[in-house]
Amino acid sequence: MERPILLFVLLFLLATSTNLEAKKINYVDYHLKTKEAEELIASENYDSALKIYDKVFTDYTFVFQRDCKIATQLALYQGEEDLAFQYLRRGVSAGWDMKQIKKNDYLKKMQGLHHGTN
Repeated sequence: MERPILLFVLLFLLATSTNLEAKKINYVDYHLKTKEAEELIASENYDSALKIYDKVFTDYTFVFQRDCKIATQLALYQGEEDLAFQYLRRGVSAGWDMKQIKKNDYLKKMQGLHHGTN
């Protein structure tokens, strides 16, 4: 009688550990994508770069502050103010503080813009 219970427990543990393994986030892909976006920016392909940042920020719960800074400025440069505010909020969540934001001359133009709080 103990064997079927032990077998069930082992199968359950195996199934849950396999499922957890499948859910692991691959930050190698994250970094490859953000590097690709930076290369697109360098070649002045801003729309494609912004699409990559948008996809990365959708796919990953945690995003690095540096990427939020780049994406915020890029979105603002492209006239995507709502997206810029969205990235700015993600950056603040990642530790981008108001002192740093206020020091950024490029972001000063955001102060006069009205935006939603999505």
